[in-house]
Amino acid sequence: MHFFFPLKFSLRTVKLRTTLNADKPIRIGSNEWVLVETDADSLGLLDREQPFFMPLERGRTYYFLVQSERDNNAALSVRAVTEQEFLLTAHFGGASKPQAYFLRHKPN
Repeated sequence: MHFFFPLKFSLRTVKLRTTLNADKPIRIGSNEWVLVETDADSLGLLDREQPFFMPLERGRTYYFLVQSERDNNAALSVRAVTEQEFLLTAHFGGASKPQAYFLRHKPN
């Protein structure tokens, strides 16, 4: 999964907390590109300690843009986009190579 946070004039960071990294959230800063890889078949995104599971298809690559609402920098939205839209947005947003993270599935 690729994430890009295209905000040039924000000091804000987004924390990606999942059931696989609850104690060490991945921080995505302004204009940063993050690659998250996992061997799990789903990713449990944590919101106030409540997990919301997103099923994952093995071998598929997902692309997401994290964006602030136009009139409210505090409100964020995340949307899935095509590879082409993601790469163009990252390129014109000035992103460098992605920071990679691997979230290992912990067997029961």
